[in-house]
Amino acid sequence: MRQRRTVLLVAFMLAGLGACGDQGESSSGPAATADLPWLTFFLAPDGSCALDFGAASERTLLTKGDLGQDDPNGAADVLEQLRTAMAKALEDPRFRNASGHARIVLRVDASPGAKWRYVQWALQTAAHPTVRITHIDLRERGDAAPTRIDLPSDQGLLVEELEDMDVTEEGEALEPAALHKTSTVKPGPRLTIRFFRRDLIHPDRAYTTIRVGDAAFDLARGGIPGEPAYLTSMAAVEAALKKACAAAAFGSVYISTPPPRGPSTPYGDVLRVIRFAKALTHAPIYLEGSPIALRGR
Repeated sequence: MRQRRTVLLVAFMLAGLGACGDQGESSSGPAATADLPWLTFFLAPDGSCALDFGAASERTLLTKGDLGQDDPNGAADVLEQLRTAMAKALEDPRFRNASGHARIVLRVDASPGAKWRYVQWALQTAAHPTVRITHIDLRERGDAAPTRIDLPSDQGLLVEELEDMDVTEEGEALEPAALHKTSTVKPGPRLTIRFFRRDLIHPDRAYTTIRVGDAAFDLARGGIPGEPAYLTSMAAVEAALKKACAAAAFGSVYISTPPPRGPSTPYGDVLRVIRFAKALTHAPIYLEGSPIALRGR
């Protein structure tokens, strides 16, 4: 079976370390600072979303919509509204550095049950040439400790339509060599962590399978973050990552959610694994994902 896939290459900056390749803030301008306002992208489990802007004491709603609607053109319209609102908020020259990249942060404040697909769409929107946001904070709703990621500042979020490639029936890519043509991908062994969402026709019994290399782990059915069964299954994933990172010095780590079912993985599942990987390796972490919603697709 042949299938087209989009790859999101997002390099994560680790606190205290220098830039990974070309990632991070351009040397031609100051980094994002605490005295600047920020954008917040709110995302609910059903795909409804909102974007606001301002400082802690004064926030302004810029736009809202529904990314989970059945009409793909409707979702594309919502993303265009998000892009327009982001670009408008960044018109003040104080909010950009000399290279034109945004100095402010986009905070993704999403429900752990929201589909990862919608977060990917928001990141692609933030990387649009008219927006150029590189500083991203990921957190779950109510979580006080965000996970900072910095998109490559020379190219923003690298969204690349790959040539047709062989995939398994599950939609898992078979050695996509085209991924390695960008200079931001580091040499050395590659660790791929894949997510698949199972039993989607029974939402109360749906679950995520996570593959760390060749090892597969099923999270608890209908698992809710914080419940014992969910924590136990996530602990097994963390242990597998520790074992893998102890056995090899990886040059890169890929977080992959292959279509058609991977992008339906809950945001909370993916975020937890990203946090594990950041804690265990200094290798840059990249995201592979699904195409953004476009009108007429």
